[in-house]
Amino acid sequence: MRTQDGVELNSPEEIHNGAIEYFADFLKNTNQSRVLPDLSDLISPVINVEDCTCLCRTPSLDEVKEALSSIPINSSPGSDGFGAGWFKLNTDGSSLGNPRPSGVGGIIRNNQGHLVHAFNSYIGFGSNNRVELLALLRGLKACKNLGIIFVEIELDSQVVISWWNRRRCGIWYLEDFWEDTLALMDSMVCTVRHVYREALDSDDQKHASSTQQQHKAAQLRSKQMDKS
Repeated sequence: MRTQDGVELNSPEEIHNGAIEYFADFLKNTNQSRVLPDLSDLISPVINVEDCTCLCRTPSLDEVKEALSSIPINSSPGSDGFGAGWFKLNTDGSSLGNPRPSGVGGIIRNNQGHLVHAFNSYIGFGSNNRVELLALLRGLKACKNLGIIFVEIELDSQVVISWWNRRRCGIWYLEDFWEDTLALMDSMVCTVRHVYREALDSDDQKHASSTQQQHKAAQLRSKQMDKS
């Protein structure tokens, strides 16, 4: 190994000292003042009021969603294989009375419409509002377990959506469930949209039908127990 002056370095110690001298000299020279080119003709020193307002404005949720949606679904995946794309969560709850046997169900799809996760289960006796909230809570827990951060939520309960808009439930026996739901939603980037049940596609309808079948079976078991 040779220096710029032609001095040959043979031993590890000589190479070590030569490297120290080289970088010490290099860093010392970088601190010297240099004449920089004049770029004032290329860069305007002043921006107008409109540009200033645009730069200081907080981006809207739609703009954030558009930017995040442009990221490929497989971009920088984590250990679970999920990237930074948006996922859609559809949930629904059904009660055969108020209160009567109830069940919840939902599906999670990626931004290409492919099914990622589905669930449905019987949850005992409950009111309509209770099952709608528990369906959403169970869907959010599933998203959290899957490592999903960006969630577009669709549900047919105007009541639950009104709770989200004012960030308050107001029904005392549902407050614990609501606090858990709110904490999960705040830990993600969520949008909430109302859809009518008729807007559900065939896959959603299959899961809803499965949930309703569970409800009917539970109702039959309840009647049999009452007779006995």
